[in-house]
Amino acid sequence: MIRSLLSVGTQVIVAAPRPQSPLRRLQGAEGVVGFFTGDDLAREDLEAAVERLAGPGVIVMDDAELLRTCDAGEFLQSVLRGGTGRDLAIVIAGDAEDVCGGFSGWQVDLKKARRGLLLSPQNMSDADLIGARLQRGSTGQAVQPGRGLLHLGDGRLHTVQVPLTTV
Repeated sequence: MIRSLLSVGTQVIVAAPRPQSPLRRLQGAEGVVGFFTGDDLAREDLEAAVERLAGPGVIVMDDAELLRTCDAGEFLQSVLRGGTGRDLAIVIAGDAEDVCGGFSGWQVDLKKARRGLLLSPQNMSDADLIGARLQRGSTGQAVQPGRGLLHLGDGRLHTVQVPLTTV
């Protein structure tokens, strides 16, 4: 997804708190205007990265469950609610059982958006993350890299294949 965004000129801000994240390979890449590796993303640092965006941008977070209670949480909520005045989106990756849990915070607001892409869902409840319902045959299958179910907020799931690229 990030390579696709960068290829059309969309700038990205990356948060990759785990050392083994493949997103760490994007540090210093053209179009990456912010890069964070800690598990407590500071609000002022994220705001400064957003100010460096020259146009539309995307905040991309790997292992987002580690950032659920980060200092930048209120700012992320304002992004999700469209309160920043910027053309800005958020993409997260993480463990389906741990991400977007709880009853408050930015990840709950993200879940309320009721749209997204699930890659190789393993449980019926995984679809709750994107506001959809899965059919029984849609889960528990062998993981197929890049195969996903896309929900655009219209109540329908679309099977998609995300192209494999080198990160």
